[in-house]
Amino acid sequence: MKKRLLITGGAGFIGSVLTAYLLDHGYEVVVVDDLSTGHSKAVDSRASFIQASILDKAALVEALVGVKTVIHCAAKSLVEESISNPEIYNQVNTEGSRVLLEAMKEAKVSNILFSSTAAIYGESKIQPVAESGEIN
Repeated sequence: MKKRLLITGGAGFIGSVLTAYLLDHGYEVVVVDDLSTGHSKAVDSRASFIQASILDKAALVEALVGVKTVIHCAAKSLVEESISNPEIYNQVNTEGSRVLLEAMKEAKVSNILFSSTAAIYGESKIQPVAESGEIN
């Protein structure tokens, strides 16, 4: 029996690359993406695809059936846009993550890997940036 994973934001660059990698290595992958910035063509055809927002708890609970681990890549991540429209960033990044965690609790899924952004480090003079690097 293959291990079943769910990737939020799986139609984005990082999520789609992870999806293909995991499928190549024998995992069964469910992708949840609202396609607000991702592209359906980026989703590997071997994955199950559910077009839904991470704000839609019912869709998430349904998508989590049989899932053991969530890889959370869904987020708004453009710095300039986050300054001009902080409400949508709070709604998706904060509230959406909370809804995802609630859905996971309801579906009894306790494993999560959270993908963040290197933008928290600002324009670091040291490359590559280590996780322990100064946050700016």
